Amino acid sequence: MAERRRLLIPGGAGYLGARLAQALADEYEVYITYRRLAPLRERWLKNTPGISAVRFDAASQEEIPFEIPFDAAINLAMPGAEEAQRDPDGSQRQAERIAKNLLSLKAKGLLRQLIHFSTFHVYGPDEREIFIETDEPRPKHPYAHNHLMCERILEESGFDMLFLLRPTNIVAAPAHGDLGPQSKLLFLSLCRQMAETGSMRLDNDGLSYRDFVSFDDLLSGVRLLLSCPAAPFRVVNVSAGSAYRLNDLAELIRRAGSGEVSFGTGKDAWRRPFVVSNHRMRSLGWNPQLDLTPEISKTLDFFAS
Repeated sequence: MAERRRLLIPGGAGYLGARLAQALADEYEVYITYRRLAPLRERWLKNTPGISAVRFDAASQEEIPFEIPFDAAINLAMPGAEEAQRDPDGSQRQAERIAKNLLSLKAKGLLRQLIHFSTFHVYGPDEREIFIETDEPRPKHPYAHNHLMCERILEESGFDMLFLLRPTNIVAAPAHGDLGPQSKLLFLSLCRQMAETGSMRLDNDGLSYRDFVSFDDLLSGVRLLLSCPAAPFRVVNVSAGSAYRLNDLAELIRRAGSGEVSFGTGKDAWRRPFVVSNHRMRSLGWNPQLDLTPEISKTLDFFAS
């Protein structure tokens, strides 16, 4: 019987990492790292077969504590936006250590392929009609700077089986309730309000735009890249290819939750429609369904339970 492939997911206990670890545990022997294992995360881990976990905090540990070979790694262990804003220098040191740890696994012959989750925000806050991978990044926020730094460290290393993913806004139901700063994400906040009170309110006027991608489309893209390590490019956008207005997203949640929605008068960025090109992913055979409603329903059910 063939030995199961091993997959390492640094940051695999977090909001998005936990969903990916859970979804891929039937196909791989999954190993995750966590910075903290609070009760809700520990309960999730005990109830999810096929996942092994170890603690790794780049703020206090020098090395990822693994000496076994992995077929691939999906890196989601980067410091978040709030942490990067609060401590730019410290978060940059952590991000650099994470990248170099993954390269060390490669140098030891313990890692064959790497998918690094970067962010669309490396392009910078300026509004454009279209964003493509060949655009020169112009990050402003420390979070985006950290990701671009890691992209360059990994790309300049000569890692041959490498993809640098720049996802837009992921719509995903949580795997567990310990969401940390991610609980403030607009999608999660609106779904929680609707599930708990039967109504929701946006502080802004709802007339700004975002590119939202469902978890199922993200997952299909990750599976594709795991099975297709050779490509003529490294940097890949994962996007819907068109932007939703926020009031349209709110309307989808309202319909699924059969509640009410109201808006404030505030205005935030991204006031014009824009396109984040997903041509590269589609050229590899990615065929996103672009349907947010299944994840909206799952998220409402999660917060209602």
